Amino acid sequence: MGRHMVHASISKRAATEVGGRHGTPVVLVVDANRMSDDGFVFCRSEDGVFLVERIPLEYVSRCVRQ
Repeated sequence: MGRHMVHASISKRAATEVGGRHGTPVVLVVDANRMSDDGFVFCRSEDGVFLVERIPLEYVSRCVRQ
């Protein structure tokens, strides 16, 4: 898709809306606070989406299929 960063949302609703643009969305619940504490840097795009270089699996607590 040509993207170089992981796109993240702060709510399940927003993630579902964005993910639904490209098929059936799958929402991952991520401990972003712990990631930040561990040194991962999140940026915020002009449209309010949070961007991060990667999300290692140890920060993912569950997967919700819509």
